[in-house]
Amino acid sequence: MSKEEIINETPWYLEHENRKGTTGFMVETKKGFIGRTYHDKGLINGKMPVYMDDQKHPMLCDPKTLLFVKGIKLGEEFDD
Repeated sequence: MSKEEIINETPWYLEHENRKGTTGFMVETKKGFIGRTYHDKGLINGKMPVYMDDQKHPMLCDPKTLLFVKGIKLGEEFDD
């Protein structure tokens, strides 16, 4: 696999343009819930932790099923 093919297969949540200047992402789950991710939280058994506004514990979601809504900047309040 060439370097170009690897770059083209980079998941949206790892792309530098999406991560630049942000602490996480606002995402939509396949069931339509809006939540947020944190860059400093890793995948758990291949699933991305997605935090909802009213939950202390994240939902674990397949990153391939999440829709990118926007980046969340440092200090920005999470508001769905």
